[in-house]
Amino acid sequence: MLLLASFGTLILAMAILLPVINRVNNTRMKVLCLFVDIPNHHVFALSSKCEKFLMNFHEEVEDELQSEDNNGIQVDDSDVTS
Repeated sequence: MLLLASFGTLILAMAILLPVINRVNNTRMKVLCLFVDIPNHHVFALSSKCEKFLMNFHEEVEDELQSEDNNGIQVDDSDVTS
């Protein structure tokens, strides 16, 4: 009896999970197709803009930390790894 109950539970779980997994997989493929459709020159342009932004942001943070150090504020960055 217990074997039949566990088998029935397994069949019910599979009947619920398989359509959900299939729907998630289809949605994932649609999202991936959207990113594949982006032309390469747009990707390269966005990449260079991101790199410029990160360089400027890093420089601004360094300048801000240096100005704080010059104003007598001690910054304890011993626990920060580079």
